[in-house]
Amino acid sequence: NIFLELGVDAVIEGGQTMNPNVSDIIKAVDSVAADTVFVFPNNKNIIMVCEQAKELTENRLVVIATTEVPMGIAAAMNFNPEDTVEENTFNMQRAAESVKCLEVTHAIRDTEMDGFNVHVGDFIGLAGGIVAVGDSANSVAMETISISIDDNIATVVIYYGEMVDESEANSLMTELQKAYPDKEIMMMSGGQPHYNYFIGLE
Repeated sequence: NIFLELGVDAVIEGGQTMNPNVSDIIKAVDSVAADTVFVFPNNKNIIMVCEQAKELTENRLVVIATTEVPMGIAAAMNFNPEDTVEENTFNMQRAAESVKCLEVTHAIRDTEMDGFNVHVGDFIGLAGGIVAVGDSANSVAMETISISIDDNIATVVIYYGEMVDESEANSLMTELQKAYPDKEIMMMSGGQPHYNYFIGLE
């Protein structure tokens, strides 16, 4: 819904075990009434699939190499229909690369990784690797953000998942506003499974 509100013409459903294939990409690209179609993979595993699709569609397909959903949203927000393909490609890729992407999810098995002993059900904060572990999604989100944020960050955008209720999300936003009064804090319903929070630092 967020992508559609930003003017994206087609969204392909995906997820942890349902990555789209080349034919899914081509079908979506061919459904768009445009000579040039920009694609946001939003997952590092799908970038190559999108590149392969370039050779199999009559449209000019431009892949903006987004590896996370917040990167794709930042890229989409920087599309300008009055700019050239080259200008849009440069501006959207630059916008995507300016986003630091963080995630909060929960452990599905006991493991030892990145110096942490993680147990089933623990919440884990990811910033490349595991940077925080705890028994509360919000406390782990706060710690993960505190480790990653710096003076160059102006905006914190959070997308809360299907397992997070609105009051819990609002509580996190209130905590962040108190901790970072000089930053713009934005909270949106992402509805994603498996991940309590997707977080973009811009």
